[in-house]
Amino acid sequence: MKEKKRVLILGNGVSRLELKHRDFIKDWTNEIWVCNRGYLEHKDFQNLTRMIGDFDPCNKAVTYKECHNLNFDIYLRYEGWRHKICQSKQVKQLDVPDEYRADSGSTFVIQAILEKYDEIYVIGMDLGGADIYVMGLHKEDKSDWVDWWRRVARDFSLDKVTFVGMDHKKFILSDNPRDSYAKMYLEGKDHLGGGFKCSDNLLIIGNGESRFLHADIIHNWKDDLWVCDKLYLQYYGEIIIDRVMTSHTGIAILSYLFKQKNELNYQIYTNKFVKNYNKEVHCFSDTSTARNVPKNKWCTYSIVINQALVEGYKKINIIGFDSLSDEAKPKKAYDKKFIAEYKIIYKEQKIEDIKTLNFIGEPQGFLHII
Repeated sequence: MKEKKRVLILGNGVSRLELKHRDFIKDWTNEIWVCNRGYLEHKDFQNLTRMIGDFDPCNKAVTYKECHNLNFDIYLRYEGWRHKICQSKQVKQLDVPDEYRADSGSTFVIQAILEKYDEIYVIGMDLGGADIYVMGLHKEDKSDWVDWWRRVARDFSLDKVTFVGMDHKKFILSDNPRDSYAKMYLEGKDHLGGGFKCSDNLLIIGNGESRFLHADIIHNWKDDLWVCDKLYLQYYGEIIIDRVMTSHTGIAILSYLFKQKNELNYQIYTNKFVKNYNKEVHCFSDTSTARNVPKNKWCTYSIVINQALVEGYKKINIIGFDSLSDEAKPKKAYDKKFIAEYKIIYKEQKIEDIKTLNFIGEPQGFLHII
């Protein structure tokens, strides 16, 4: 059986410095390609075979390679700079058409696709934010990088590309605004934690026992997925959770500590800012307009539905919002407080399509007649 062609391409986004990513690189046994000044870390990249870069990094790499007796190939991103390169014969030519030579990372990915690599892994291509070598890059709007990656997806496909760590493909392939990441890192917020709206299709899982009836749907879900309260514990390692949603600040803090311990990527939302955790725990969008009922008095399910509507999800699928069953309630029961708040939200959000909210296993619009 023919051995698969595999390559690991390294960008210089700060996510590359995470311990789990350094371990991944250390254990990698196939080719490694780097961008710009990444070649300076060659001692950590035992299988470094290529680098790509702008004029200055490539020009310096030619001399550095010779002085340190290294044998990686050097690729210049833009051929118009070649005449300025000392010993330009040492610089290889890319197969990538000129119109697709945008940033170094996406250009190298296209090169790997054109060379028919079977598996292309990337680390440190953060689509903006802080950079290992370029100071202050997190203060620049790099939304054009998102445009270039979306062009790669459109014209070449990202089927063979795997983002190690946070899967940016989900965002690249979405209709999310191009500056969704930039709005975060330009304000000093972490855009690498996951939890972004990357689909118009959402699944929310509540604590009700009816969720066990729909295990197949839950475990095969591919779009955005939120869980309520402590369900991050139950589904740990089973599904990819985008957000943990809770009206209990204590649970919010515990879910953050669990996230850190297990190196997870979900975002956490609760109904008020949590002291000492303001950067780690987000606050739900305001719901106080609903008959002047403050959001910190709402139940988790009501706030979560409101949040999904505020963010413009076109299809909100709901599982497990029923109360716990007992002998007195052999069928699924729904809390009266939740039903009342739900009806207020439905009215004030002016939902035009009743199919927007889909309680899986229930008839459309059933809560309106309870």
